[in-house]
Amino acid sequence: MQPPDTASSGPPPHRIATSSRLLLPRAATLYLALSVAVLWGCAVEAFTLPPAPLSLRSRSSQVLRTERSPVLLAPRCVPTTLQVAMSASSDVDETVQKALGQASTIAVVGATKRESMPVYGVMKYLQNQGYRCIPVNPSATAKGESIHGEKVYARVSDIPDEVQLVDIFLRSDRIAPVFEDVVTNMKTRPVLWTQLGIVDEDAAAQAHEAGCIVVMDRCPAIEIPRLGITTPSARSKM
Repeated sequence: MQPPDTASSGPPPHRIATSSRLLLPRAATLYLALSVAVLWGCAVEAFTLPPAPLSLRSRSSQVLRTERSPVLLAPRCVPTTLQVAMSASSDVDETVQKALGQASTIAVVGATKRESMPVYGVMKYLQNQGYRCIPVNPSATAKGESIHGEKVYARVSDIPDEVQLVDIFLRSDRIAPVFEDVVTNMKTRPVLWTQLGIVDEDAAAQAHEAGCIVVMDRCPAIEIPRLGITTPSARSKM
């Protein structure tokens, strides 16, 4: 009699044990990868949801800002796609409409040539609406750069032409020196405007006391279509 054929009865016991030890780490790795993917998806969804309705408050007729959920405070403004539902008081809208409706030259603080930054798109949008936008960026000035065809200045007060509005794209803790520069060094006081999520109550109060109109936590590229503001481009066609 021949011994039984063991080739068809499966791999040797030591090979089966080795395979089992390999399967467990692989399963754990797959589970971990799936968990990370799910968590990442939740995080992305949380930060890409459309902004909640905004409620506006007026600390005075000249210091204006919006209140938001903290998760939506990251400065961002995409004029072509962002739609914001607002419940705005008439005095705030009137001040914003007057500021943008009368301005022709805007200093854009924090302007950059980086297309991925919100300021790049907003500045281009304002130029398309007929505003002359003068970039302010000390680093770009040192490099001799121009942004959107305009010479860059280190400070707002260095701009030789009259500026009616200063649109600021800086962190909240960096806007006070800009306010101080305008208040201290400029005879004509432009409207001081900070972008979405950029707020400094103390700096705004001091600028207000010095006679400046301050609008905080707003984006002109949102306000112009929302309020139907007459821009320089529209004015030229009247």
